[in-house]
This record gives sequence, C-alpha cells and structure tokens, in this order.
Amino acid sequence: MTNSGYSLDNAITSSCTSSGWYIQVDMYMLRQMYPLARESDIYLGENSCTGYSNGYTLVFQHGIRDCLTSETVTQNAIVYRNRLFYAMRDPQYPFIIRAYNWSIEVECDVMRNETASSHISHNTQNPFNSGHAQGTSHYNITMRFYNDPNFQYEIPGNPLHVNVGTDVYIKVYTVAADWGIKMIVHSCYTKPDLYASDSLKYYIIRDGCEMDVNTHYISQSTHETKFMFRDFEYTSNHEGLYLYCDATFCETSNYFDQCQQSCNPRGKRGAESRPRLTETVQERIIHTRK
Repeated sequence: MTNSGYSLDNAITSSCTSSGWYIQVDMYMLRQMYPLARESDIYLGENSCTGYSNGYTLVFQHGIRDCLTSETVTQNAIVYRNRLFYAMRDPQYPFIIRAYNWSIEVECDVMRNETASSHISHNTQNPFNSGHAQGTSHYNITMRFYNDPNFQYEIPGNPLHVNVGTDVYIKVYTVAADWGIKMIVHSCYTKPDLYASDSLKYYIIRDGCEMDVNTHYISQSTHETKFMFRDFEYTSNHEGLYLYCDATFCETSNYFDQCQQSCNPRGKRGAESRPRLTETVQERIIHTRK
C-alpha cells in the first residue's frame, strides 16, 4: 500500500484461457502510485509484447505461449508463467532500459476448473520481484451432431431431437490454440437422465475402445475426434438420454497409454503413465416418434 491509498493488488488483474493471456492494468490507479507511468513502459515478457489502451485500462492479450512464456506440466495442470514488467527507460535513449520499477509474475494454470480466478500477492522486501498474479482456466471442448458420415449436415437444436434407431454422427473438438497439446476422447457414455445413478451408465466408448456394437470411431486427430453411434432408449426413460464424453489433454510428445488415440483396456496401462487434464462435455438427446 502506498501513500495514495492504492496498491498493485488494486491496479492489476490477471486471467487467462487455454489459448491466451488477458491482463488488465488500471492506469488511473497505477499513476496514483507512479505519476509518470506510461503505457509504453509496461510489457509482458519481452518489450515487444505491449498492451493496448481501453479507456483508463491497459489490456494485454497475447497467446498463452508467446512473449517468452514458460510451460511446466504438473500432475493436475499445465502451468504457464511469465512476468509483467514496468521499465524505467533512459530519457534520452528510450530503447535502453536502465532499471525496473516493479515486475509481477503472472501464472496461468490450465486445469479442469470451470471458472477463472486470479489473485496478486506481494513481496514488499524486493520491489523488483514485487508480486505474483495467477489465473486458472480449462480446455473448452464442444460436441456437435450430424446426420451424415461426411459431417456436412448438422442436426439443429439444443437439446437434440432424433428418432430412436437413428445413426448419429458426432464431432468432439477443442479450439485450444496450443498445438503442443493433444486431446484424446477416451470414454463416452449415456445416462437416462441428468441425475441418474452411475449404475445406469452405459459406455459406448471406454478407454478408447468401442464398447457398443453400433458405435464406431471415424477419425481422430490432436484436436478433434469423430465417431458415430446408433441412438437407443432406456427402458426407464422413453423421452431421451444424456450423452457424455470425457477427453484427456496431454503433451503431443507423451506416448504413454493414457495419451494415445488407441484402445487401452483397463489393466493394460503403462506403469509410468501419468494422468493428465480431463474435461467432460454433455449433451441431451430427446427421442421423437416416426
């Protein structure tokens, strides 16, 4: 806290998505602490990664792996780290940085968490290493339904309305911009209703294996999986069902069983295989009668 009544906690917020940074600096508050602060003196990672002005707010929007961002893989998350710098430039030669007023570490933890949060804490003993901002996010996955094996005619509606016994073609994909990460759709299952017990789960795909005779993979890539299944109904619910697909995210260089686009029955996973980030996508299907 400074004599102005403001601190960097008030002036800077950090958040992220699985594809990019979103950092905001309140320049009004910052200038209460640093009256001569200029937007051009603040950058992320390297001095070419500057922000843009939006009123009194300086906004940084950069790719999650840009601007000298480092990447660490942990048990539950992929952690991206960088630093936000406020530089002191030479008044005669602005391309020379003489010192720093402060720098703050920004961190993005991409995990299963459905929300994004951030906080800033400070080490007041060292003004150069003066803070840490952290955001959490997750990989977004989307499921789309089609009438044809060429995936040209999307089935409209949310929830979907289909006839029992219809062949439904499904595309599960992520728009994550990080091509160092691959997505594996390892399990898909149905339930008769949203609150049905797990005992009523019916797996059509499990551990990458086709479990239902009328379910087949069509294609798989690092960011997309296509498959088909023949719609059916539960004896306990004639109105429809819920379809869930679980996707695991791994580094593209990870070739352990859990990170392979292949059938890996339970009990055959490599001993060194480490779990990665998992996301679930859900859709409702309502049955119609011919």
